[in-house]
Amino acid sequence: MSHYTYALIDGVLHQNAIKELYKSKQPIQVIPLYMGTRFEANHDLGPILVAALEGSTLIDTLKDTWTESVTLIHSDHYLREVATHLSQFITVTDETGSNALFRFADPVVTWYWLNSYEQNALPDILGPIAAWQIQRPKADWQTEQAQWDTYTNPNTAPLQFKINYLNEPQTKALDEAADFRFKNQQYNLLIEKANNPFQDKTEQQITDWLDQVITEAETNHLNTERGIGIWVDLAADYGQDFLTQPQGEYQTWLAENLQHKPLPLEVKLETYYKQLYNI
Repeated sequence: MSHYTYALIDGVLHQNAIKELYKSKQPIQVIPLYMGTRFEANHDLGPILVAALEGSTLIDTLKDTWTESVTLIHSDHYLREVATHLSQFITVTDETGSNALFRFADPVVTWYWLNSYEQNALPDILGPIAAWQIQRPKADWQTEQAQWDTYTNPNTAPLQFKINYLNEPQTKALDEAADFRFKNQQYNLLIEKANNPFQDKTEQQITDWLDQVITEAETNHLNTERGIGIWVDLAADYGQDFLTQPQGEYQTWLAENLQHKPLPLEVKLETYYKQLYNI
């Protein structure tokens, strides 16, 4: 039986991927997994499965240059069989009963998601996939060399569970993936500031600072990305204790704007933030 290597691309992370693939003028086969579904109109923004035919070096090129949007799939099965299996993950449900699109082609999501399963569940999840290679998530402030992790199908008897249902370990893993992306986003926003708070900090100090500040925001019952982002920005400019400094900017503003005092903290902070930065 032949062995094949396919590339799975996240169309959101690499927009115009399909056009770029065909521009390479290499012998390839491309299956946008949204084709034939109710999401077909956005097929270029969904997961895209690619096979390089004989004579093509495209897979190696994608691994080296599209690392943030590509994972590699090894299989003894044809592309269409792998595509059919992966299509089962296009939408998922969880214990709350919600039904949502699943970004399983996003390498960060894929890494956290696959790590949430016990080894004996992998035959069901991987199906015709012999091995799935994913670059280990690396924060933008980390300089260590990128590493690829491989999740191998043990080929034991499948458990025969509903593979597009997310149990608690999986929903927790997706929360961790979202947290990873959010911290990266906050880091990149802060380093663009004139008073870059990370200028003289080590990688570990950056990690610790972001962890501490985001935990403090959540402890103060901020639960939206907007609210937490405002907290992080204010902590960078005015210190982690900006909220409680007796003579600080925030307490001074609050004393001068008593009409805002009864409002939820997230509302107060957004109003203060907009006035402070003239947004």
